[in-house]
Amino acid sequence: MSKKINLVNGNFITLDDKCPTAEMISVDSSKISGINSVDPKCKNIDLSGATVIPGFVDAHFHLVNLGKQTDSLMLKDLSSIQEISKMVLQKSTQIEKNEWIFGFGWDQTKWQNQNFPTSDILNSLPISQPVMLTRIDGHSCWVNQTAMQLSGLDVSTTPPDGGDIINNCILIDNAMNPVKFVLPKLNEKKVEKWINMALEIILPRGITNIHDAWQDPITIK
Repeated sequence: MSKKINLVNGNFITLDDKCPTAEMISVDSSKISGINSVDPKCKNIDLSGATVIPGFVDAHFHLVNLGKQTDSLMLKDLSSIQEISKMVLQKSTQIEKNEWIFGFGWDQTKWQNQNFPTSDILNSLPISQPVMLTRIDGHSCWVNQTAMQLSGLDVSTTPPDGGDIINNCILIDNAMNPVKFVLPKLNEKKVEKWINMALEIILPRGITNIHDAWQDPITIK
């Protein structure tokens, strides 16, 4: 059976100077096979005048990071430290005792006191897992004492050049590196999972091509 269909009665913007607009196109196996010329033997889908444009191309994208963030605790819409603590505690019951808990998107400016969290908040939770919660801008993270111990980072010493440590638990820029160095190594299975999760987000939004701003050998493979 043919996979070809005709999309008719639409406003197609082609971005082709020779044929900038069209009223109908044919699609064969998910690829455009004809413009303003339909196959009468194939099924017609009436778009009722809807506008159709080519897929978006994102010139600066981080595909794996999007999937990784989606696979982490999503903290962007939380307005209090208590909500974050509750999510971390719940996550700890769903994973192994030595598995890392990751989160992304917290923003202290959305909280009532708008101050950076203090170390006692995560450290007081009855959990054994290391925790790393990345701020919305990606330039700092909030960690618990277990993560600090694994990294060997000593808050009593001078912070690394290009970094800072706030409240013994907020690592700014280069101060995050010691923790990043001890994170579990990526593997192909995990990267593939994150890529597929990211594709599920961007494709329905019309993004069909990207220029990835960062690649590593595992992702390329």
